[in-house]
Amino acid sequence: MGLVYLVQHAEKRSEPGDPALTGRGEWQAARTALWLSGVGLCAVYSSPLRRAWPTAAPIATAAGLEVRRDDRLRERMNWAGAEPIEDFLADWAVVDIASTDHLS
Repeated sequence: MGLVYLVQHAEKRSEPGDPALTGRGEWQAARTALWLSGVGLCAVYSSPLRRAWPTAAPIATAAGLEVRRDDRLRERMNWAGAEPIEDFLADWAVVDIASTDHLS
């Protein structure tokens, strides 16, 4: 049996779209890599997003691994700022309901 560590991206900039990590986020990623460096990781996966990849990269480096890109790990929607947030949230609610229909 394997053990899976799920790490959410580190602190990101407060920008719409695909923001990068803040300086604090980079520090968080480095600290997480240090914490996970001795657990015997055999793979590190990440979405291609600018907040996820730089979170995963130090973890993979500390474990002597390459980050494996998996586009399925992206959010189902990502607000890019081109539309009002209210419209995005209304669309999000519809997608959220549709994505859970199979559970009932």
